[in-house]
Amino acid sequence: MVESQQDAKLLDLNSTVNLILHFMKESNLLNSMDTLIQETGVHFPTLVSQDFIESVRRGQWHQVLKQMQHSARMEKGLVQGVYEQIVKELTIEREYALAQQILREQSVVLSESVYAENNQLVHGEGALLQELWDLTQLRDPPPSIQSVFKRQGFKSLQESREHCASQIEKSLAKDQMPANRLLQLLALGLEYENQLKGGKMKSTVMKGAAHQQQTPYVQKIITHKLFSGSFKISTLSISNNCEHMVLGGHDGLIEVWSYEHMSVDLKLPYQQQDLYMLHSKCVLSLAFSKDDKILASADSAGVIRVWKFAEGKKLREIEVQGGGSECGISSMVFASGNSQLIAGCMDKSIRVYGLKSGSMLKQLKGHESFIQSIQLLPGQEQFLLSSAEDGVILLWNLQGGEPRKIETPAQKLRKELLLNCFRINPSNPKEVVISHRCGQTYLIDLDTSQVLQEYQTSQSKEEEVISATFSHDGSHVYAFSSTKNLYIYNKKTGKLVSLLVVPSATSLSDELGSMVVASQGESETMVMHSMGELFKLE
Repeated sequence: MVESQQDAKLLDLNSTVNLILHFMKESNLLNSMDTLIQETGVHFPTLVSQDFIESVRRGQWHQVLKQMQHSARMEKGLVQGVYEQIVKELTIEREYALAQQILREQSVVLSESVYAENNQLVHGEGALLQELWDLTQLRDPPPSIQSVFKRQGFKSLQESREHCASQIEKSLAKDQMPANRLLQLLALGLEYENQLKGGKMKSTVMKGAAHQQQTPYVQKIITHKLFSGSFKISTLSISNNCEHMVLGGHDGLIEVWSYEHMSVDLKLPYQQQDLYMLHSKCVLSLAFSKDDKILASADSAGVIRVWKFAEGKKLREIEVQGGGSECGISSMVFASGNSQLIAGCMDKSIRVYGLKSGSMLKQLKGHESFIQSIQLLPGQEQFLLSSAEDGVILLWNLQGGEPRKIETPAQKLRKELLLNCFRINPSNPKEVVISHRCGQTYLIDLDTSQVLQEYQTSQSKEEEVISATFSHDGSHVYAFSSTKNLYIYNKKTGKLVSLLVVPSATSLSDELGSMVVASQGESETMVMHSMGELFKLE
């Protein structure tokens, strides 16, 4: 019994030391961190050591990258400095592809602004990333030490490496904390922790830290799936509880995936028996009921199938009158408490069906081009917003009356720009984000058609916004462009807060099917897909 109590005390001590060491890593208190490790004997992987600094001096970048990948981060400016050095050396060696790969992987870090100690701006948002990317495009004349390091004025690689290493050493010199004071704080922390019941202090601290680290938008790619077989994605939908993701294929196959594990969910009895929901034609649209018990799927021949999701059992089949390619269904939503299904069709009409009878209750006509998307206004589901490829957006009152045309910026400027997409703000149904086939994304007011904000891409005049949507809380706007950039803007100010380069192996920018945002509590995730590729971001 005594031995187990001693083991418990030792475990508490080690856990507390690890917590403090983790805090020191995040706070860049690296000298104090080394001292505490020596005094307590608790092992904790460090990033900045003398070996690390020497690897920077010698240009041993494989070692440097390995430590930076598996350990905690340094100060933001130092991290940018190390990656800047690596990319510039690669361009001098004409290793352009490898340099671009690093830029894609570290685009979030390299896009951030950096300020000096006197609050003077060193790099504005995206400036360093753009500068380094431009370097990888140089071919004639080829990059040289003088041209690559023109801003810093370095005349040799060794001089530039020494500068990078010395900046890291200077950051260590700022860290001064007496060793005995560390142990005093540790003892006080343990004493106070023992006075609490059930470790409530630790739980509260960890929850608070996790809450502070949350951001309202995605920051990195966590899953990349490449489809090399015959299955090609035409559409996807995520369940409202974020447990499942359903993929609709060009061959008519419907696969249900676990959204957490991003793989086919074999816990579903029918998929475990190799039985799948199926269409005879390409699946163009998928929609979940609000309680996730019903899944609707529709294909290019105008056939709607309604499934009991948990069993994969077909409950009803509805065929749009006329059939053929012009009756393909591009978008669907459940309405009236899951008793009705609204379908946007390629024959330019919108049709409302009763799920129990399967009969068409209403047909809405007003578009002159095929329907791209239909969406109900959050909290005001008697109103439906629809868009067509020709750029026309109509607001319908499902209870009757003529639709109201929403004037877009392209129409105000009398430009014939096709519409790529529109999305309603989930937290404010009066706001809609739209993207034409150009480099701008617009936030407009549904009531007045007034442009509230414009979001501008920055790569080139030829860059086109392929798709745009809101973050789950409506505070940010995502815009994916033809240059494989995912721009993330503050919705209100229009300010670019982050830029992610999506390293697609296929023509994702040409074939992007959709961007779907999902949220579980405070965690934001997104899925992007083309026919042969799928990304999950968080």
